[in-house]
Amino acid sequence: TPRRVGRVAGAIGVAGLGERAAVVTRSGLQYLDGIGGTTETIPFEVGALEVGAAPDGSLLAVGHVDGQVSLWRPDATAPIAILEGHRGRVAGLSFSLDGNWLYTGSWDETVRAWYLGHLDSPADELRSALEADLGESLDVVLSRELAG
Repeated sequence: TPRRVGRVAGAIGVAGLGERAAVVTRSGLQYLDGIGGTTETIPFEVGALEVGAAPDGSLLAVGHVDGQVSLWRPDATAPIAILEGHRGRVAGLSFSLDGNWLYTGSWDETVRAWYLGHLDSPADELRSALEADLGESLDVVLSRELAG
C-alpha cells in the first residue's frame, strides 16, 4: 500500500533516492525524507521539467526548458555540471543501469547520450581522454569550431 510522505506545491517530477526522494518544481529542487520532512528549495536559474536519478542514487539529472541538463549530487546546493546540446526543452531523461550514461530527449527532436564515466576525473585526465577519442588536440578542435 502506498503511503504519502509529503507535499510539495507545484511538483512536476520526482526521482527516488532510496529512503528519500528528489522533487522538482519549475523553479527548484527539494528533498523529501521517508517521514515527510522537506528541505529548503534549491532554486533553479532556468525552469525545469524533468528529473531522474542514477540507479545507485549518487547523481540526479534535471532537464530544463532551455534544453540544458543540470547534474547534481544529492543534497548539493549547486549543480556539479551543466550539459548543453539540446536546442529545445528537455522532454525526457533516463540513466543506464550502470549509471555511466544519461540519455535525454528534447522538443528539438533529438536524443542525446552523455557519457558520465569521467565525471569525477581531474580536468587534465579529461582533456587527455577527449583528445585520444578525437584523435587530435582539443585546441585544434576548438579553434576550428570557433572559426565557423
